[in-house]
Amino acid sequence: MNIDELKKRLQPVFKKHNIEKVILFGSFARGEASRRSDIDLILVQNTKLRFLDRYDDVLPSFSRALPEWDVDLLIYTPAELKKISNRHFIRQALKEGKVLYESQ
Repeated sequence: MNIDELKKRLQPVFKKHNIEKVILFGSFARGEASRRSDIDLILVQNTKLRFLDRYDDVLPSFSRALPEWDVDLLIYTPAELKKISNRHFIRQALKEGKVLYESQ
């Protein structure tokens, strides 16, 4: 699957869950994905849900949209992402990542 197909399949999910921004990182973003790769996404969502409850809210929609892939999600509010953006892992993901979606 290429990035354009990924965007197309996930667009309804982004809108359904009021996601503000989606960043693809990892092997898919680098163009090194294989059939055994997972899809790594950072989601920026303005939500009041507790950190772990966010997964329960959105993961079923991602699983339905991409049943043949494992999807790993990191879900942050804009303030949370800003606060942790200096951490090495997040900084690297943002540096190598590709924006799949950004609300207007």
